[in-house]
Amino acid sequence: MEKSQKSFSSLRLSRLRAEHLAQVAEIERLSYADAWSEEDIAAFFDWGSCFGYVLTCREDDNPVETVAAFLLFEVTQGRIHIADVAVHPRFRRLGLANRLIERLFVLGRRLGKKRVSLEVRQSNSPAIECYLRLGFRRQRIKKNYYPDGEDGVYMSRYLPERVEDGEAAALSQ
Repeated sequence: MEKSQKSFSSLRLSRLRAEHLAQVAEIERLSYADAWSEEDIAAFFDWGSCFGYVLTCREDDNPVETVAAFLLFEVTQGRIHIADVAVHPRFRRLGLANRLIERLFVLGRRLGKKRVSLEVRQSNSPAIECYLRLGFRRQRIKKNYYPDGEDGVYMSRYLPERVEDGEAAALSQ
């Protein structure tokens, strides 16, 4: 069995905690040219309505949990806004970002939120395709949204009002 597949079978979803920050910052650095620093990520939670999830696993005989992917989000009055999502390069193409976002849909439904939104670089075609598959729709272009001047694509997805018990159980796993 391939190492990443072996780790994938032992994934655990949890709230992002202080002990995850260094690994999350490393995934961020490996994923984005304009990466948030560890301090930026820690400060994100100071806003009060901001939270994060991580998917962790244990690899081989290493007793330390490895962060495979993370998701940062803000809960506002009517929606949840995804601020950041990234997967460690060793764990990409395994559906981990999908798993995190689907879990966020369940949370949004339980909190009575109407939609989930995000911005993505216009040049990030793989991410845009992933979001489209998850039911997001392009809403508008945000000119010069990123620090380097690249435009952002604002996307959102409406959530059904009710969550079915079987659906919640399946997405919680």
